[in-house]
Order: sequence, then C-alpha cells, then structure tokens
Amino acid sequence: MRHLPALVALAALPLAAAPARAERGSWRFHDDTRPIKAVVVGGSVTAWPKGNFGSFIEAACPRVEVALKGKERLGSAALRDRFVEQVVKNPYVKAKDHEALWLIFQSGLNSIASPEQTNYDAAAVYRIAHEHGLEVLALTVGPWGATSDKRRWAWANALAYKHYTQLAVDFVLGRLTPAEAFGKLAKGRDSADWLPAERPDIAVDLYDSPLRDKDAPLQDEATAARQVAIHKAVKAELKGLDEAARAARLAALTAQVREMPRWFMKKELHSFDHIHPNMEGHRLMAETICPKLPAAWRCDCKAIAGMSWNPKGGGLIPKVELGDAGAPAAPAATAPAK
Repeated sequence: MRHLPALVALAALPLAAAPARAERGSWRFHDDTRPIKAVVVGGSVTAWPKGNFGSFIEAACPRVEVALKGKERLGSAALRDRFVEQVVKNPYVKAKDHEALWLIFQSGLNSIASPEQTNYDAAAVYRIAHEHGLEVLALTVGPWGATSDKRRWAWANALAYKHYTQLAVDFVLGRLTPAEAFGKLAKGRDSADWLPAERPDIAVDLYDSPLRDKDAPLQDEATAARQVAIHKAVKAELKGLDEAARAARLAALTAQVREMPRWFMKKELHSFDHIHPNMEGHRLMAETICPKLPAAWRCDCKAIAGMSWNPKGGGLIPKVELGDAGAPAAPAATAPAK
C-alpha cells in the first residue's frame, strides 16, 4: 500500500455539481461505410464542440465512426449513469451490429477530490461496458492547474490536488492494486489482482503527455519552503518526526511545490481556463491517443498534424479516406460536417 500523505485531509473543492438524472439516449450511428464504432463519454473536456479529439481521431481513422457523448459538469457517478443511459440502454447502439464497438472513456476531474470513489465508478463503467460487448479505451485526465487557482493550486495547497490527480491517473494506467485504488471501497479484497473486466483494453496517459508544461520555470525556492513549513496539513504530517526526518520531508515537499507548474497544461493550449484544452490541445490529445489505437482502425496518425477546424463547414479538413488496398490514401480536400 503506498503512503497516503496527511495533506489529503485538505478540504475538497468540487469542480462541478452533477445533475440529478441522466438522460436516456435514442441516437444512432449513421455512417454505414465505417464498420467500427466508438462512443466518447466523459466530462466537459470530452464535450468540447469544435475540433474535439474524437473528431480528429475519426478524421484520421477511416474505418471508425465516433459519436461524441461527453457532457459538462458530471462527476464519476453521473458519468457512470450517463454511459448506461446513453449507450447500454440505447436500443439503437448494440455491439452485435458492428465489427467492434468501443467506449472511449475519460473520468475523474469533476470528482478528483474523491479519487477512490472516482476510480471505483470508472471500474464499474469498464465492467459494464465489457459485459455488454464493448471494448474500452480509457483516458487519464489531462494536466491541469494554475497558481492563480489559490484554493487548489497555490503553494502547499497544490500538494493535495496533485496527490488526488495522480491517484486517479495511476488507477487508469494500472499502477495500483484494488486496495490502493479504491481505499475503503475495496471492501476487504484480499487479492492484489484485478478482475479482467475491471481493466480497460487500452489505457492512454494524457496527464504526462505533450500537453504538460514540463519546462515551466520552477517556483521560488525560499517562498515554497516558507509556505510548506507554515501549512497546517504539513505541520500535522510532520508531528512526531525526529529532526532529520522532518528536514528531509520538508525538503521533499518543497521540491514538489517548486515543480508543480510543470504538471500544469501549457498556457498556449488553454481555452477559457487551465482545465479545458483549446483545439490545439485536442489535436495533441488525438496525436497522443492515435498510436495506441487498434490496427483494425487503419489510422493515419501523421495526418492529424495537418488537420484544422473549418468554422464555416463545422468539420475538420482534410479527412483521410480508404485507398484501393484498404490503407489510408491521400487526404480528401474537405471533411463533411457532422
């Protein structure tokens, strides 16, 4: 069991409130020329309307039709319910009707301050999807945060939210045991092994990805050390340690605080805040995801770099089409609006 610092006792600040009831889906796929189908479900990042990463993937992968069913302001439990209502209970979306049906799922940010519950709900989504014949592509949350968000990310406050985020990321990437991922919700599971249905078929790390500002300047060392030393949660964690252990822990926490901006999203990729990527951010998401997609999708990942959003037509240009041999051919001039 990995060490859980006392810093996580910081008061949680919810990112959003979830609606009380999920809406029932009655939508359909519409492109008979694309035998593989994928449904994107997640929070507001997945609901980005113009130049969404799912749109880039569809444009680069000519055998796949992507339906965007993300919705803003949903925590992990609400996303589980949305998946069930929009996909599982949708009479027009059935795995047996297609060569393959994939769920592209991103969960975590709106309930990130409760990472064990977030992980538990995500595992439930994976399990339900597999039980209904879907394959699962799981995405971690992307890099997020800003020092101007003082409650969550200013100085030592950031330690708790970095921990929450990392716990959710590590679950998606398979780095945790059930007990570590779920905490008390593991309900005494003795085995460190995951049930196969609880794990995604493909997992993609968007947190430690090209979206991350890994070369951001470090925060001032003296200020970071002072802020760490006076933080109430840090004082509680250090209580009872001998002088050497206390000094070592303070130094480690100070280094983490100094490096925190390197776990934020690059500023040039911000849309209206530090959480939601703009179109260039979604392009990078698609470029990060694309190499891990199944060969059957026949994706031309290199084509993503040359695509742009056409505001008049409401689509991406250019779009990849199948050549005579079944491999991606030269891009067409335009992509029809969806």
